[in-house]
Amino acid sequence: MPTMNSCVGRTRLMVVTVACVLAGPLAHTRPTAQALAPGEYVSEGGWGVLTLRTETDKRLLFELETVGANGHSCSLDGEIRNGRTTVSDTPEPAACVVRFVTAGTGIDVSTNDAASCRTFCGTRAGFTGRYLRPAPGCDSLSRSATGAEFKRLYENGAYRDAQQQANRLLERCAATMTWTERARRLNDLAITQYHLGLLEACVRTLQPLADDAAASNQALMDRLPPTDYENYLPIVESTRNNLRWCKSTLNPP
Repeated sequence: MPTMNSCVGRTRLMVVTVACVLAGPLAHTRPTAQALAPGEYVSEGGWGVLTLRTETDKRLLFELETVGANGHSCSLDGEIRNGRTTVSDTPEPAACVVRFVTAGTGIDVSTNDAASCRTFCGTRAGFTGRYLRPAPGCDSLSRSATGAEFKRLYENGAYRDAQQQANRLLERCAATMTWTERARRLNDLAITQYHLGLLEACVRTLQPLADDAAASNQALMDRLPPTDYENYLPIVESTRNNLRWCKSTLNPP
């Protein structure tokens, strides 16, 4: 009897062990990584644009352009294989390896931190981070087309329709605009509100830029890198003028 019980115990142990072996691979199966989808992706704040496209031979190619402080930029391109690419001629392990991983509807771009990755960028620019699928109508070509339509409507005195175009850009696309583009679009909206007699709305629209408009040029120059200052100053001057018109008409002397 003891021998029989011992044998049964070993048999049960064997069955349990086999079951665990069979179940093991199922319990540790990992989902397949989501494929990278062709199209345009934009960083939050609009400082970088990643474009993926599939060639007729099924190769997945990328172009990556970013802009940092003082006009410094990054530019790189190549072919993505298995979610990565090597973009320098430097031999391993010093070669720059760029990785592309889907993150929701966006893509996370990272590197192996090789020093050679810096050769594609100016001192104040970088390209790693998350790139988002722009909202409908917010990719580069669509924003450019909407901006051109705003200008046409504004110059023809169709201020109500021009206001709608400016509103549409700001409501949908602000998250993936650069800070200077957003400032320009706010001024576009404000000037149409001025022509429509919406003076309080004009002042509210420009409120995010009011502190810079109130600052002296010297204060702005001290705060911003030279190229950023040169690019931003015309926008600040427009803001000052638009605020002056809206406030003076709202509160005449």
